[in-house]
Amino acid sequence: MTKRKTVIISEILIGLSIGILFLIGVQKHGAKRGFAVQVVRYHNEWGYLVKHNGQPVIEQTYYPGLPGKIAFQSKEAAQKVGQLVKDKLEKGKLPSVHMNELDSLHVLPKGFHQPPPGFKAQ
Repeated sequence: MTKRKTVIISEILIGLSIGILFLIGVQKHGAKRGFAVQVVRYHNEWGYLVKHNGQPVIEQTYYPGLPGKIAFQSKEAAQKVGQLVKDKLEKGKLPSVHMNELDSLHVLPKGFHQPPPGFKAQ
């Protein structure tokens, strides 16, 4: 084989390798780009929508992970919790939210406190 043919074949292989890596990256991370959080105002309360490719998949008008239906007290709280749910969906996890996660985000509503470690409800 001549040197010129070797160079051409090498360039083709490099180009194909780059193309394959690009396609793998799009395939792995493309779905992540499809999720978005939108904070929504409902009368005097806040909530959020999680959308995938522009379509709503979750509409949350109250704190998840807490008993009862307690509305978000601020736009920031709705944004933080919506972002947590979005991040879980992007990682392929269930979008459930627990009280300890709300506590770590500093969005627990007044009157709710994280139970001490080892506490078991009866």
